[in-house]
Amino acid sequence: MIIVVFISLGIFLASLVLDLVKDQLVEPIKQWLNKKGISLRFVWILFLSLALLIIGLEVLQEVLKNKPTNSLLTSPTVSTITQTFTLTSAPSLTPTPTSTFTDTPTATFTTTPDVPTQVVGKIASYYDCINTYSGKDLERCWNLLSDRSGEVQQFLITYADGLEGFIIKWNQYKVSYNLYYCYDKTVLAEEILYNRNNLNEKINFGNPYYLRYLLALDTNGWRIAHYYYDSDLSIYNVWRVQSGFESVPDINSGCDTNQPMIQKTPAQ
Repeated sequence: MIIVVFISLGIFLASLVLDLVKDQLVEPIKQWLNKKGISLRFVWILFLSLALLIIGLEVLQEVLKNKPTNSLLTSPTVSTITQTFTLTSAPSLTPTPTSTFTDTPTATFTTTPDVPTQVVGKIASYYDCINTYSGKDLERCWNLLSDRSGEVQQFLITYADGLEGFIIKWNQYKVSYNLYYCYDKTVLAEEILYNRNNLNEKINFGNPYYLRYLLALDTNGWRIAHYYYDSDLSIYNVWRVQSGFESVPDINSGCDTNQPMIQKTPAQ
């Protein structure tokens, strides 16, 4: 802008100077131009055009020099995105056959143990309970005996002091046993008693006791309905008849005594 001011001032001063020297400079030039056939007005227009052109160029230069830097006015920078392609093997065009056959399910059959196995197993559990527990815990074994009217707990309450007598007896002994299946859901037991505190000491010189268990089936499974020793058979039958039940068979009646189904000693 300073240059423009100076140029304008220069033009003004030049005009003054031209007025002063008009007679001495302009007239001779005018005469010379007339001789050349050039109009003075044309010279002045040309001179003013050049002056304006110079001024315009100076103004444009100043504008460009002071042009503010603005990211919105500048050309956007185009980021170069370099993408790397990894060539992998082309997928096989040959389809892999998939078997549509399913294995034929194998039927699983749940085998229910037969009656002899079930009833003999029930008596084995009763004896194992006696060998496992002692003292008041023997009530667990007492509870394996039926408490229904006319069945074994009622008989023991009548003739053997019930639960108290049961605990006193079995708290002294452990038992080894051989179990045989008899007809009509009954089990013959051959038991040998041992001193609970000294298993080397057998009771009754190691002679076995024989007794028979009668079992019954209800919605809760098998229960020990009755048991009696050979020595108690007559007493037991009298009690059963008085209670409105039939007499029980002899100890060995209808039993397969060739081979016990289960046998165990306290040490096992």
